[in-house]
Amino acid sequence: MSSSSKHTTEKIQLVNELHKPARKNYPRRRTIIKGFDDLWQSDLAEMGNYAKDNKQYKYILVVIDCFSKFLWTRPIKNKTGQEVTQAFEDILLHANKRVPSNLQTDQGTEYYNRIFNNLMKKYNINHYSTYSVKKASMAERVILYMAPTNG
Repeated sequence: MSSSSKHTTEKIQLVNELHKPARKNYPRRRTIIKGFDDLWQSDLAEMGNYAKDNKQYKYILVVIDCFSKFLWTRPIKNKTGQEVTQAFEDILLHANKRVPSNLQTDQGTEYYNRIFNNLMKKYNINHYSTYSVKKASMAERVILYMAPTNG
């Protein structure tokens, strides 16, 4: 083996070592879903750049059934508790008598207020948030695909 090829091999090994991903998947609690309407996730998609073209609707409420992956969306003009609650109740009224047992959201004030809490009590829904990076990951993935791409 010549010295130049040995030197090149060492460089390649060094580059591979330096650029090796230092990623570790930490153990997380599993999400156990027992069937339809057991767990719904909800989040808001921000569409402020398109408000002037969409009758001043700046947000889209995204709700997904984690088992069936069935999706509901409602446009809202601002993310106050009252407006989010009205949009969520509209989803419940038009969901063909489907009501979730559990609702997972982020910790935003649009979900944690008196009006939304009363709606959760009315329909007997267990509302909670997680403190991990997963949050409402299925709803967040939907929002990621909804975002327009440049090009």
